[in-house]
Amino acid sequence: MVSVGTSIEPLEPHPPPKTRRSQHSTTQRRSQPHITTLPSPWRDTRDLEAFRAAAEQTKWLRDERLNAYAALSMAGEQALHFVRNDLPPLIATSDPDRLDETESRWRELRTELRIAYNRVSLIGAIDAINTGREIWRAARNGVNDFFRSIRAAPVKTREKSDLYEQAMTVVTQLGNTGERFMEACRKDLQS
Repeated sequence: MVSVGTSIEPLEPHPPPKTRRSQHSTTQRRSQPHITTLPSPWRDTRDLEAFRAAAEQTKWLRDERLNAYAALSMAGEQALHFVRNDLPPLIATSDPDRLDETESRWRELRTELRIAYNRVSLIGAIDAINTGREIWRAARNGVNDFFRSIRAAPVKTREKSDLYEQAMTVVTQLGNTGERFMEACRKDLQS
């Protein structure tokens, strides 16, 4: 028991245990920085959580790319069918309402195609972006040129074979570019 007014003498610290190195070495021991490490279960949990988050992000990106690629592929296919089925009948028609209606439908398809391409350009792989851009440009330029040509020539003087050939050239471009796009998508999603 300690009485009031009595001081307690501090205990002398124990000397550090001698190690082999300190027995054989006369040099001073280097002071090592104090490194705080988490106990193993916490570190393992943190590592597992980081791995899980990275795996979820990779899965999300793959799913988003798959959806974007599918949307552009479908929009390109719709444009191809439009060119193949809706443009040739316009060559022989003299009905301006039908021409306006078909051109209006083209504007809708062109917008859908552009939206789908924009989505691919945001999250897609480089090869898919480049071939997607080719799909977009082939459809846009080819069909817009067709409508310019058909509006410029009166019905009686339209050269049917030239306009038909122009439409079929767009179909060929869209088909070939669509195949390359699908290959680029497959390559990206399988890597």
